[in-house]
Amino acid sequence: MPQGLLNRIQQMNGSDCIFVIQKKLFKSDVEKAENRLTIPVRQVINKFLRMEEEEKLEIKEAIQVRVIEPCLDQSFLVLKKWALRTSCSYALVSGWFDVVSNKENKLMQHSIVRLWAFRIGLELCFALTVVDPEDQTDTSPISNNNGASTSHHSASSSNSPTT
Repeated sequence: MPQGLLNRIQQMNGSDCIFVIQKKLFKSDVEKAENRLTIPVRQVINKFLRMEEEEKLEIKEAIQVRVIEPCLDQSFLVLKKWALRTSCSYALVSGWFDVVSNKENKLMQHSIVRLWAFRIGLELCFALTVVDPEDQTDTSPISNNNGASTSHHSASSSNSPTT
């Protein structure tokens, strides 16, 4: 995770950073008419939902979530779970295209993105980064400038530097 993003999460008193997914953005992920980012359940790397949240999504309720965009702006989106014919996906909706249309985020078809989950108290939040094409393997919470990982554990909300 880029240090600037980790700092932003810590400024918000966020904790329990969990890597969720790395995915290539498809045309449907960046189209205005679609207005959603899909997160295929089968591609999720680490469990990020509490049992109550999973139950809520299973009965087709939505969860409002805070999202830190790649430019470090904050948005409020809605997380849903969609059952498709042969699979399930989570989806970030209701404002996703505003995140895409912010040019500072550099979100376009074929971009590789990483999604992280974290908590502010019990509130589920996400952080989104665009992957530099030369650095598509590091999914640790913290990496230094040369891409080497300095931690493989969840980020904490500690005020002390972790690098």
